[in-house]
Amino acid sequence: MTSLPSSTVPQADTTIDDVIADFSNLNIERDYKRLARNYDDYKMELELDVRNVNAPLRFLSYARNELANMQQVPTPLLRALWKNGQRRSTPLQPRSQAELCERMVKHGPMGFLLDACIPLSQGEKDSSIDSPDEQAAYLDREFNRIYQGTAVSDFKSGLMDYEQMYDSQRHYGRTIPIVQSSGTGKSRLVKELGDEFPTLSVCFRPTVDMTSGWPPNDTPAREFFNRTGMTSMGEELAAAFLGAWLEVALSDITDRGNLDKPVHERLHGWRIMAQRNGGDSRHDRERGTLESIRQNIMSSVADSATADKERTTSDTYAKDSFDPDLVAKGPPTQEEIEAQEQEQISILTWHEELFTLLVKPSFDQLAEILAANNVNTFLVAFDECTQLDIIKKSPNIRRSTPPQWGMSLIALQRILKATDEFALPGVRFWFLLLDTNSSVTDLAPVGPNVPSYRLRSGFVPLPVWSCLGFDQLKPKRNDLPQTPQGAHFLEHLRRYGRPYWSTLELKHYLLQGAQQKLMSSPDGFNPLDINHVFALFSHRVLLEVGSGPASSRLMAEAVRSHMRLLMGVRAGSMVITKAASEPMLAIAAAVLLNDPARPIFYESAMQTLIEKLVEQGLVLDRGLQGELSGRLLLTLARDKAIRAGHNFVMKQRGALSIVPVTVADFLSTLVGRSVLSKRLLEDNEDVWVNFTHFIQVEKEISTIDVEDLYDAWCRTAAIQCTLGQPIIDNLIVTYRGDLDAPVVKKNLGYIVVQEKARGDPVSSKTADALVGPYILAKDVDGFTFRYKPKGHVAIMMDLGAKSTFARTSRRVKLTYGKAERGDKGHTWSGYATNAKDEAERYCLNVRGHDAQVYPVVEPFEKVFDKLFDRVLACEQEPFQKYADKMVVATDVLPLAQTDEEEDKED
Repeated sequence: MTSLPSSTVPQADTTIDDVIADFSNLNIERDYKRLARNYDDYKMELELDVRNVNAPLRFLSYARNELANMQQVPTPLLRALWKNGQRRSTPLQPRSQAELCERMVKHGPMGFLLDACIPLSQGEKDSSIDSPDEQAAYLDREFNRIYQGTAVSDFKSGLMDYEQMYDSQRHYGRTIPIVQSSGTGKSRLVKELGDEFPTLSVCFRPTVDMTSGWPPNDTPAREFFNRTGMTSMGEELAAAFLGAWLEVALSDITDRGNLDKPVHERLHGWRIMAQRNGGDSRHDRERGTLESIRQNIMSSVADSATADKERTTSDTYAKDSFDPDLVAKGPPTQEEIEAQEQEQISILTWHEELFTLLVKPSFDQLAEILAANNVNTFLVAFDECTQLDIIKKSPNIRRSTPPQWGMSLIALQRILKATDEFALPGVRFWFLLLDTNSSVTDLAPVGPNVPSYRLRSGFVPLPVWSCLGFDQLKPKRNDLPQTPQGAHFLEHLRRYGRPYWSTLELKHYLLQGAQQKLMSSPDGFNPLDINHVFALFSHRVLLEVGSGPASSRLMAEAVRSHMRLLMGVRAGSMVITKAASEPMLAIAAAVLLNDPARPIFYESAMQTLIEKLVEQGLVLDRGLQGELSGRLLLTLARDKAIRAGHNFVMKQRGALSIVPVTVADFLSTLVGRSVLSKRLLEDNEDVWVNFTHFIQVEKEISTIDVEDLYDAWCRTAAIQCTLGQPIIDNLIVTYRGDLDAPVVKKNLGYIVVQEKARGDPVSSKTADALVGPYILAKDVDGFTFRYKPKGHVAIMMDLGAKSTFARTSRRVKLTYGKAERGDKGHTWSGYATNAKDEAERYCLNVRGHDAQVYPVVEPFEKVFDKLFDRVLACEQEPFQKYADKMVVATDVLPLAQTDEEEDKED
């Protein structure tokens, strides 16, 4: 056997030579050569253009995927890339981008891979979950913790609504799409439903990496569809699988040892167990299913069905293909219409014949047993169902018309629809299609694989079910951290949002897992990718999505791949989504944006956001309020206020924690230290902000409970007020004092912000009226009192104005004193009843949006200015005031006038 070349690696390093030799000894030379060729391509990419700094990380991701799928891998490589040298355990953390680039330039492929990741210390190895069995046990324990939330009862109630709604002449089978973004509890819902109804489930997750999700994929089932490839029609495979699956399940239900149990408990052998793909009852049953499939699909019965299909469809399918000449002839003749109707009947007949031959025997017997036991509902779940679209991965051998060779989701749905013809009265089989794919058109696709004979007849899918709950593990108020600093640890913050975060190993994978889930890309964050940029900023600054097909595609991809929540589906394919408050996703986004090894990423991402999302109308900027601009400025200042030598997330007392910043540093970063008074800076040296993202509130704020402030602090959330809220647009929670001391809730306060984006500057009265709302609290005796923090900061962001203040050349004005309601009065009840009781506060009035007034925006100044090309109607400053008048004149129902508008009329 010829040896592999080793000239590209240092000869003195015997470890590298040994690894290369191992490829020969293990008879995997071809795999080494493929890795080496690809390595040369990535290395050339880096050497040709130094801007391709992510090439080493991309190769590392590619190589790790390749090695994970090889039957044998040299042991040193396994130990260099995975914890404990186990491919199904957690991948080791890559080195920094600069270090990876340096190693790629110096070494060949093996030298690079052996030193691309940071080795764990012995202490870390001892305390971590290393082996696949340990990981499986850990994930299984988390998966089976006490269930919280109302998703199960909600679905049971919804199932009755589906039953009342279902019409076999209108709906595309008793299939319920359960669609939601990753980690929201779809699989856990099915597991819990198994305690209520007889339930079967199979998971087609494409990866064996357990950290990507639990339950693990059902390898035998997935391999069956992959290995059968294109040797059979998809409908044949679907019917054979369903029939054999029910047959094996039926053997469990009729087993003598199970007859004294309720029917749903007789299927406990199908439960997800901690063992990984072998040795447990679930996989024993899957192997039994596959053996039954092999017998069925190879039998003369199946051959008969195939022959019938070929006989009844070989001629008629040709008529379904697209023929321009036929289109040119005009509308079809009556004879052609009748022929097409006959074609539809033939196809439907074939589906029913397949069902009769391969599924019906077990189906009928199971239905009889269910009826005899007074069980009227049976659930069959297909988890990660879109992975069944095997034919999409082999476009070269696709037929121009259905049916297609190879498995597809729509082929499965056609067989499931056939159950309508054979269902027994009183017994309902419901089929659950679980996935992250929010596009209903993918669950009933168009194109060559479309069931045109159904959809053209008006068949529609049942409504998507997306109600899986949120914040199920959110800490109760009496369980919140006892110190303000405790709110910053990831161990606390992972309890918010979807339950998934609490299933991740805390020390080594939590932050990395959040980043991977957010990006869903082996190449990491790409600041030029609109989907990546939309994901990062939407989880931090509340991006509002526009309307139209492009926006719908953006939202669908965000749900499918970037953790955005699906709130509903309307009008066929219109998706309603939301980036809900999840600190782990906000922190992951902040870490990616603020990567010290890639400082240009923030600037590039901001440019993509504004030029490719806002300017194209995919993301809205709310017009004259300038709220998006304000949130971006505040978030940017918070990120950049972290002092030199610190990162957004650091280890504190042995645990990962976000880094808060003082209000003094925050304001200095936002507007520059020179415009701030010594008194303001001294007053705020021990006042802190910790927000990682904004949340939207729907109620007007005139008072806010101190418990709500602490909830927001513990969630690391700033507040975006409801549209139309008087006086303030944003509220940022602050805390005064020692963060490690027991929390004193009266030390909670806020910074309040108002944003305007008109060309005319706001009047002095408007700025003078800016103040925070009352905070409600209780004293030690339980009596309610209210207060406003003395010396809190109020910021007027007059983003569209460019003029200087009177008698000064500055566009930043700082005052200290009590807010003045104004002699015309306001209806906002957040003011003190008596003006003399109003709190004193600092008021920072800032005109413009350029780097002269907001130095933090200097790297983005040109692109940031483009936001205001959409907000301001006139390019020429002198004419903007007339454009503003047009806005007022066309506001036909202005409701109550503000002081500013009445002053201008006077």
